[in-house]
Amino acid sequence: MSEAFAATDNLGVTKITSPLMEVLDNRLLRLAVHDDHDEFVVAYSRLHRHLARSFLRALQVAEKYEKARNQEIAENNELLSSDADELKDAFLEAAYRFAELNEFYEKDLRSYFPQIHRSEAYQHFSANLKRLSRPWDLLCNRSKHNHTYLVIAECVYEDSSRCWGFSMYHRDGDLISVDHRFHKSLDIVSFRRAFRTLLDTILHIDILAADLFKEIPDEQGAAPLETYVVFLPYEAVILKVLAQSWIGMPGESVPAFNVGDQPQFRGLGGSISPGIGDATMSFIFDFYGRNVRVRIPYGKGEFGSEISFPEYRARLPFPMYLRMVVQNITVEPIPAPAYPFTNIGVSFEQ
Repeated sequence: MSEAFAATDNLGVTKITSPLMEVLDNRLLRLAVHDDHDEFVVAYSRLHRHLARSFLRALQVAEKYEKARNQEIAENNELLSSDADELKDAFLEAAYRFAELNEFYEKDLRSYFPQIHRSEAYQHFSANLKRLSRPWDLLCNRSKHNHTYLVIAECVYEDSSRCWGFSMYHRDGDLISVDHRFHKSLDIVSFRRAFRTLLDTILHIDILAADLFKEIPDEQGAAPLETYVVFLPYEAVILKVLAQSWIGMPGESVPAFNVGDQPQFRGLGGSISPGIGDATMSFIFDFYGRNVRVRIPYGKGEFGSEISFPEYRARLPFPMYLRMVVQNITVEPIPAPAYPFTNIGVSFEQ
C-alpha cells in the first residue's frame, strides 16, 4: 500500500499527499497529451478540489439540519419543518461530484496512460474500483435514469440519542418503496455512515491507482515524469467527519476510521453503532401523489394517496408534490451484519 500520506501541519490538520502523484514522480512512463484535455495533474487536482468543496458543503448542511432539528425538538416541535430538501440536494451534489472523480480513475487514467490498459494489474485495479464505487454509481445512476429520490429519516433511541439518514425510494407501478437494488439489507443509511464511507472510498481509490502504477514497468526511451507535490484537499472534510457523533441507524456497524496501512489515521475514532434500545423513526416523504401507495421502511405498513380531477375542468395546474410526515414508527434492534472491511476500503453495502 502507498506510504504517501503526509504528516500533520502546525495546526494539527492532517495534510494528505496524493499517493498516486508520489508513485508517478520521476517514473519512466509516456504520458499522452490531448489538445482538448487539460494537463493530467491539472485535471486530477481540479476534480479533487470540486469534490472536496461539495463534500464539505454537504457536511455543513447536515450539521445545520441536525442543529435546527434539535432546536425544534427542544421547543417541542416534532413537525420536522427544517429544510430537508437542502440536505438531500447537498448530499446528492457531493455524490455526483464523486462520480465525476471516479470517472477520471476509470476512464481518463488509461487515456493519459494508454499502456496500462493491457496489463493484468489494470484488470485487478478496475475490478476493485468498480467494487468500491458501485453504491455511488447506483445512487447517481438510479437517481438520474430511474428518477429515484431520497426520503429523510430521523431516529431516536431509548437512551435519547438521535441519528439522521435517508432511504432511496423508487416507483414500481403505483407503489413507491425502498429501492433494494441500493439497500441490500438495511432500509435506512445514516448520513454519518454515508459520509464516512465516501471519505474512505475517495482515499482508497487513489491508493488503488498508486498500487496499479507500482506494477507498471518503466518504458525504455521514456523521459522521467515530473510531478508536483499534490495535496488532496480533504483536511477540513476529515475533521468534520471524525467530529460527528458515533450514533448510527439500527443495524449499522462501522469500525474506527482506517485507511489501508496508514498509521496516522488510526486511533482517530469515527466508529458508528446504533443507540440503546428500540428506535422510534420518522420519515419525510415528498412525492407526486396521484393514485400511489407508499410503503414505509422496514415493512412497517403502507399508506395511499389519490388526487381526483373534477369532470368539468379537465386541465388543472400541476399540484406539485405532497409532503407526508410519518412518525412514531418503532424499529426493534437489528443485528449488525458482519462488517465487510478489506485492505482496499470500506464496503458501503451491509
